[in-house]
Amino acid sequence: MISEVSVKCEVFKYKLQSSYLVKIKTLEGFLWEGIFEKEKVFDMIGVVNESVLIKGRVHASLITHSSTYASIELPIDNSKMGKRINIPLNIIWPPPSSG
Repeated sequence: MISEVSVKCEVFKYKLQSSYLVKIKTLEGFLWEGIFEKEKVFDMIGVVNESVLIKGRVHASLITHSSTYASIELPIDNSKMGKRINIPLNIIWPPPSSG
C-alpha cells in the first residue's frame, strides 16, 4: 500500500532563487540529489546558504518497507538514480506500521 511520508534530507542553496538542492542518503550509502521548489522543503533547521548543508524534510511516497529499510518514490527525478530509492527506515516519518 502506497502512503505519504516525509523524509529527512540535507538542504543546500541552489543557483535558482526559487529552488533548493536536496540530498538524501540511500540505504547503499550513495547520495540522491535533486532540485526541489522551496515550498516543497520544510522543517529546516537553520538558514539555507551556499556553504553549509542544513537538515530538512521533503515529502515522498512509501512504496514498501521491511524492518530496516523503506523503498520510496520522490516527486522529482534524478538522472542517475531515478525517482525510487531505498533508504534507512529511521529517516522517514511517520514510521510505517508493521501490519
